[in-house]
Amino acid sequence: MSPIELQTTINVAPMLLRAARRIASQAKGIADRAASAVRDELSNNYSKYFETVLPRCQFVRTILSRQDSISLPNIYVKTMLESNQKKISDAVLLDRLRDRAAVVITGTGGSGKSFLLKYLMLSLVNSAHGRIPIYFEFRTLNDMESPDLVDQIFRTITEPGGSITRSKFLKWLRSRNYVLVLDGFDELNKELRPEMDGQLNAMRRKFPNNSFVVSSRSDERFDSWSQFTVLEVTPLSKRSVLALLTKLPYDQEIKTKFKNNIRNGLFEQHESFLSSPLLATMMLLTYEQFAEIPDKIHLFYEQAFETLFIRHDSTKEAGYQRRRNVDLAINHFRNCFAAFCASTYTNEKMEFTKSDLLEYTEKALAFERESVDPAGFVADLVDSVCMIQREGLYFTFTHRSFQEYFAAVFATSGRSESFALLLAASCERASDAVVRMAFDMNRAFMEKSWIIPSLREVISRATGAALRHPVEVTSILYAGNIVISKGEGELGVSYDGIPPGSDMHFVWRLRDLYPELFWEVYPPGQLGRSNEGLAEQFELRAHSTVHRYGRMVDTAPFPIVRDDWEWLSQTWIGEFGRRIVGVLTDVLDHVEASVDRTREAGKLLLR
Repeated sequence: MSPIELQTTINVAPMLLRAARRIASQAKGIADRAASAVRDELSNNYSKYFETVLPRCQFVRTILSRQDSISLPNIYVKTMLESNQKKISDAVLLDRLRDRAAVVITGTGGSGKSFLLKYLMLSLVNSAHGRIPIYFEFRTLNDMESPDLVDQIFRTITEPGGSITRSKFLKWLRSRNYVLVLDGFDELNKELRPEMDGQLNAMRRKFPNNSFVVSSRSDERFDSWSQFTVLEVTPLSKRSVLALLTKLPYDQEIKTKFKNNIRNGLFEQHESFLSSPLLATMMLLTYEQFAEIPDKIHLFYEQAFETLFIRHDSTKEAGYQRRRNVDLAINHFRNCFAAFCASTYTNEKMEFTKSDLLEYTEKALAFERESVDPAGFVADLVDSVCMIQREGLYFTFTHRSFQEYFAAVFATSGRSESFALLLAASCERASDAVVRMAFDMNRAFMEKSWIIPSLREVISRATGAALRHPVEVTSILYAGNIVISKGEGELGVSYDGIPPGSDMHFVWRLRDLYPELFWEVYPPGQLGRSNEGLAEQFELRAHSTVHRYGRMVDTAPFPIVRDDWEWLSQTWIGEFGRRIVGVLTDVLDHVEASVDRTREAGKLLLR
């Protein structure tokens, strides 16, 4: 069966029979009696699990659907992926997973990563490869203190009613019997990510005969996942976005007009937005009301929220509006939801029990001094405004990007002095868009109230270090996590995971906001001009590290210490330390001049 022709009815029995034949052949040959016994065992162990997980993969919700789920096969469009400038289709990826592939799927928010993994899960159940696909969501680990990844995957199988023992599960893991479909690594709380990074890579080493597919927003940690191939979801082509719009359940006349505009130049004009499945859907949603496409992404979220808030039910008579449970004007409702998103974003909360949802809602309503029923507000978020959706016993954001947008709304509102905590949290999440959207929403506020004070603190620390030694500047900015390594005959300097609170998180955001000022400043890379003196210093340093740590490090990375500063000052890392102090000072001068111009313009305006 072609994987694109995914059936809307999923039958697990044939897949379990094929898996039983594979397992039986490993242990006892391919006798029918052995296969039959294993098939019965698999049925007892996995039937309840698949009854639970497959509906979650097969039926999904979009911002177009209020309370009714949509069958994923009915709206799924072909996904293309890219690695090292080579593109492959979802069908090719599926073929690779039938062997022993290990893949990380990366993409921006709204690029369709989770839909792709659910599609892969359904396709794997329908395919003839004879392996058992297991679907697991990383966010389920967030409320656990020290989760064990293998144990939690085992629990997802047994908690619905499976009877497989842990020893049997591990035995089958060692025997090339599973495809592990692991969704949303980026939805892990940040303190859990290093631990799960280690556990997942250890799991791949221990059970190499199984296939692994992991989805996440981009993360530099994947550069070190040598056992995995990283594939990035490519933007939708014009043909693909037209196919998506054709499948989406929406007013046919509006869809036809919108598609005609896309064919007649709208796609080329706004390709960066229309090539995202989420944003293309949002454009369709707002098309009838606003009739034009804004230039900034945060304006899409604003329009989408307004449309959802006042949206009329097209199945009712003219003028009918869905009744809401709390009587709040749109601006008051927006402010309350922005406070809710700021709180949940800062606390890295994306999945909620009902009591969690009510607790965060009560805090947001109290902050905004709104005396409305928290349960009614939650009901409106779910049923009327569609910002929150039910997923079994839990609640999640309709899409995580809404949380980011409303967190940015809160940050720029000036209603809380703690907004800097939210922005600092966003700086440490490299793929999040809160800082960028907040900057576009209210640049004057961001520059005056956050960028200038934060820059002055960073410059003070960097300048003090520069007076002592230029290499110390780099070490301080990267919170000491700089390592030296040697590979393929070249010396290199890199960071070894930047801990929370490192100034480089903020510096990287500045580089995104003022790229023209950073064009001569590069992150630490190759040590630069190799010569016998530097190579000799490296070898001496490596040998001293052997005595210190008891292991050979001629190719492994080792941390920079004060003894290294002098010889490293001859390399690029010393030059980086000198340049970064200068560029941060230039950025501060630029921003202060911008704020002064705004202040003077305000004086003239109100004369």
